[in-house]
Amino acid sequence: MMVSAVLSVLFSLIPVAVIVAIVLAVRSRSRFSNGSSSDGASTARHVWLYMLTFISLGIFAAGIGQLLALLFDLTIKGSYLAQSGSQAFNLQQLSLGLAMIVIGGPLWFLFWNSIQQKARGNQQEIGAWVRKFFLNLVVLITALTSLTGLVEFLSWVMSGVPT
Repeated sequence: MMVSAVLSVLFSLIPVAVIVAIVLAVRSRSRFSNGSSSDGASTARHVWLYMLTFISLGIFAAGIGQLLALLFDLTIKGSYLAQSGSQAFNLQQLSLGLAMIVIGGPLWFLFWNSIQQKARGNQQEIGAWVRKFFLNLVVLITALTSLTGLVEFLSWVMSGVPT
């Protein structure tokens, strides 16, 4: 219980940390810029493209998570919904997961491919603060999500695997 309370507090602080990181990155960029940086419209376009990429990656990952949770529930856990014969929830979860994958996957691929083409051979783009922030944010959220899944799995195992 204590671990879930700590993780709950940490997850509620993530939006605040993201906003603070964006403000600090923008302030440090404006303070240390030497005049060779791109104009504001180009930076706004970059931020917008990275935001779209992040959102579509989130949709894609949520769809994969939905399908993996359904698969786990039906095969390993022996979900009470599957045992009671109520297939409506399982079908809804399946259709939601597939829709998220079908929509989020291609969108993420298009946006990320566009970002990669702009970065190819452009050292300024590769070292851009927006790109670094995006990649670090993806790694942070992946780590936190994995940690939450691991805690949930371990608590399930320690509570006694149903036979």
